[in-house]
Parts: sequence; C-alpha cells; structure tokens
Amino acid sequence: MKKPSILLTNIHERSALGALQSLETANIRVIKATTVKGLQSLDKKENVILHPCPIEKFYDFKNWITEFVNKNEGLFVFPINEGIVFACESIRIEHADIEGRFIMPSHNSLKYTLSKFNATQAAQDAGLKIPKTFFIREAFSEVTNIPNESLNYPLILKWDNVLNPSGIYEKGSLRVVDNYMELVDSVAELKPISCSIILQQMVPGYGVGAFFLRKNGKIVLRFAHRRLHEVPWTGGVSAYCESSNNQEVLDAGEKLLEAIDYDGLAMVEFRKEDGKSPKFLEINGRLWGSLGLALRAEADFPKAMVESFLNGYTKVKQPDLERIVKWHEPRFDMLYLRSLWTETSKFKDEEAPKFKGAMQVALNFVNPTIGSDWMKPSEPWLTIKRYLRLLKNELGQIKRNLSSSKKKKHETPDIVLEGIKRTELLRNKFPQIKNILFVCYGNICRSSYTEFRWEAKRESNLELPKSKSVGFHNNVGRSTPLRFQSVARNLGVELSGHRSKRITSDLVNEADLLIVMDQRNLEDVKKEFPEAIIKTILLGAIGDNYENAEIQDPYGQKIGTGGAIYRRLDKELNKLEELILTK
Repeated sequence: MKKPSILLTNIHERSALGALQSLETANIRVIKATTVKGLQSLDKKENVILHPCPIEKFYDFKNWITEFVNKNEGLFVFPINEGIVFACESIRIEHADIEGRFIMPSHNSLKYTLSKFNATQAAQDAGLKIPKTFFIREAFSEVTNIPNESLNYPLILKWDNVLNPSGIYEKGSLRVVDNYMELVDSVAELKPISCSIILQQMVPGYGVGAFFLRKNGKIVLRFAHRRLHEVPWTGGVSAYCESSNNQEVLDAGEKLLEAIDYDGLAMVEFRKEDGKSPKFLEINGRLWGSLGLALRAEADFPKAMVESFLNGYTKVKQPDLERIVKWHEPRFDMLYLRSLWTETSKFKDEEAPKFKGAMQVALNFVNPTIGSDWMKPSEPWLTIKRYLRLLKNELGQIKRNLSSSKKKKHETPDIVLEGIKRTELLRNKFPQIKNILFVCYGNICRSSYTEFRWEAKRESNLELPKSKSVGFHNNVGRSTPLRFQSVARNLGVELSGHRSKRITSDLVNEADLLIVMDQRNLEDVKKEFPEAIIKTILLGAIGDNYENAEIQDPYGQKIGTGGAIYRRLDKELNKLEELILTK
C-alpha cells in the first residue's frame, strides 16, 4: 500500500476523530486541521493547523484547500461533513488537475447525497418505501408547488444545501410546520435561498441506517445500526446505538445504491416502526457521528475508503453482522437525557421514556461492554479529564436552568410593565395622533414592515396618521434581508426599496407617538430620549396581549420566524387602525 498523506479538516468533529483513530492505527500519515473555534474543543492541540470555517467563510475555505493541495504533492483530502464535501466538489469541478486528490463519492453520487429532493425521488423510483412526500421546489427553480390546505399536520419541511446568490454556503435543514400558514411562510422565507424543498409526513419509530462502501459497481463493505437514544429523544443524531443485522434495511440501501450507480461511501438512513418496513429518509456521502460503533464492530470504513481509493482494493474484511455491539457518546447521551424533559413528541400517543431512558443512560456510563470513544485505557488522565469536564458542564447547565426557572417566575420587567400601562392610558388619545414613528433596533425587519404596511393602509384612508420608521443601529442604509423581503412580499408588502435610518431628535420631536417592539427598544428610547418615553408605547400591547407584549426580532432566527412575526405585526396594526378610527 502507498504511504499517502491524508488531510482531515474539522478534526474536532466526532466523525473526523473516528477517522483519525482508524487511519493512525493503519499507520497512514494524517494532517490534522480545524477552525479556531474547533481548536478550543480539542483535548490535544499539538500539530493541528488552522483553516477558515467552511460554513461561515466558504470561499476562503475553498481557496485554502486548493492552495494546500497544490503545495503538498501526494496529499489527499478526506472530507468529513457536507459543507466540506460541497466545497471540495466545487474544487473538483473547477480544477481538473487536482480532481483525483479528493477521497469522496463520485460527481454523480453527490447529486443524491447533497440533495434530499433528488435522493427521495431516486428512492421512490427504485421502489423503496418513503414517507408521503410533496416535492415543493427544485434548486434554482422559480416554480413552487405548495399542496392545498387539506393536509394532515404536523409535517416536516426539508431543504437542501445550496450556495446562495451572494456566495454564501447555506446548510440544509428542516423544521416542523403545524399548519398551512406556517408552511406558506416558511417556503416564502426560503425562496431567496434557491434551495430544493420537500415536504414530508412525519414517521414514528426509531432511526436505522445502512452503511456501504461501493466501488466499481460492487459493495466492498457493509454495516447497519439502530439508534437506541437520539438527540432529541423524538428523533435526531445518535447518542446510544447498536449494530444490526437487519437484512431488510441492508437490502433496501443496496437496492437504492445500485439503482443510481453509486460510487463511494454512503450512509443510507431510514426510520422504522416495529413490525413495519423501513422508510427512506436520506443518503449521506460522508462519515457519520457514530462511526465509533462501526469501528468497534470492525467495520473500518475510513481505512477501507482510503485503501480502495488509492489502490483499487482494501484489506479490510467484512465483519460478522450477527455479532451485536453497542456504543454511546457520553455528551450526546446527556443531551438525550435532558431532552426527555424538554422535548414533546408530535405524535399524540408517544410519551418520553423518562424513567427507562434515565436508567439506561446511567447504565451506559458504568457498563464496560458498551463502547465509547472517550475511554482511552492508554491515557487514563485524558479519560478522567473528559468526564470531569462533562460533569462540570452538566452542573453548569443545571444551575442555568434553575436560574432561568426563577426568572420565569419573576414578574415582567418594570420597563415593559410601564410600556404596557402607558399603551392602555394613551388609547383614548389615538384618534388625535397625526404622526407615528415606528421603532425597532435595526430598522430592517420589524419597524420597516410596519411603516410600509401602515402607509398602504393610508392610501385607502387618509384619516390615518402619517408614519415613518427608524432604528438605533448606527449603520444606516442597510436593506431588509432577502428572506424577510420574500415573506413580506408574500403578505403584500414590498420592502426591496427600503434602507435603514437611525432615530434622531428631530424625528422624535416630530412624532406624536413612538411605537416600539420590545424591552430593548424601550430602554434605548429612555436612555437616548428620556423626555419621549411618555409618548412611547409597545405595539404588542395594543391588542391586550399583555403576557406577550414584546414582538421579538426575527433577524438571525430560524426559518419560519419571519412570517409568524409579520402576521403578528399585521394583527396589532389592524387593532391600532381600529382604535384610531374610533371617534
């Protein structure tokens, strides 16, 4: 076998650490690299080089990889997550001279691993069982096919990875939508991202996976597992799992890979109910977080992948799948435990197994037959250090939860209570108002929307007062983020021409009423314009919603937040209009 150098980026991730263990055991030279943030979480920081974050600085990372490969003859890159795979695929396409230096699935195979849309279509065509699926939109298409309102909610909206028009890598994700309105708002918010979107029925049960290394039309290595604990407990990543010899799962995965002529590493994920056939979810073309289980079962995928790529064959033998092994990740098992008390299932008859789950987590920490990457017999101090750090983190979390619980029991902040009371007192003066100043922090999401919506109302009724909007952010001239422009447009408000403005004394003096969104806005007004606080009210308190008088900023929040907040703004503005027109 050749003696290559393998570059592992994001070495702090679970899958990369598993690959490092495999390759170093095989005496393959590994160059370890990670981000500045990733370096902080590593136990061993020696001989680790730094690279840009592949998510936050996609092009910088791409350029770094390209330059590093060109400078190091005989170096091969082994990508271990989708963001890195995405970047390396882009490099393979653009730089044919170094195309063969990336140990990853073929171009055609990545069409399916990087897209749940394409993978689900392929699984359906191959005759696999899939959840009921609606294909909402293909990547970069202008056509959006939202099904009618007569659906059985909740449903899962999923969107794919994509490099958006501004050159930023957008990681795919999912969210549960509970009604048609949430579906429409979320799809509208995703429109500028240009990603593929599907909508699927939720599948009860537990996660199962079939893992393969397929080269030149043949399966080189296979493995399967079942998730026993997931994070959260309602469904997610593995915290505690066991190997499996479920032939139905293995056959379904192999059937799909054959249908699409897959080449490379593949993790074919399913969800399964007891007594029922597994339903396909997705294909991942990279190493997975619970790689430690496969290695414990002697299914050495990293070594097999490198050997097959470089030599055309591997010395790794197919393990006996009848031998069941178990594995857990201590940190994730604690997250699973926490989720038993914090997460609620979307299925009416499914309750969190609190007692059983807690007992099993406790057993996982003391049962020597359950494997863990944390156990390093040759480095006992490192093992102790990891568990002490976990204990410290958990005690800190308990302290934070208790503190948060006490805060929830406390009364609403005084400044918010004052704002609510002032809103009540000023209602009878609303009909005399001539000028309104809508205020939020940035003047790009909330106050901008209220101004444009209110001015549209004035076009139909000139009796309504005039309005302007401002914020406290010092950077002016900023536009509304595209995702919120899209949501607003879907609701009939066009924000593409808006540019942010900062609040000034002249605008404050000109206004008869300042309408703010949250506690921070109240504090900023009181600090900078203390004389204006007597004419400052909370928009969210206008409709008597005193327990939820603040309207939070959607900026930086998850997909779907914008629509919910804009609809709330509309509701409060309608009430304001009603009160103003009441003579």
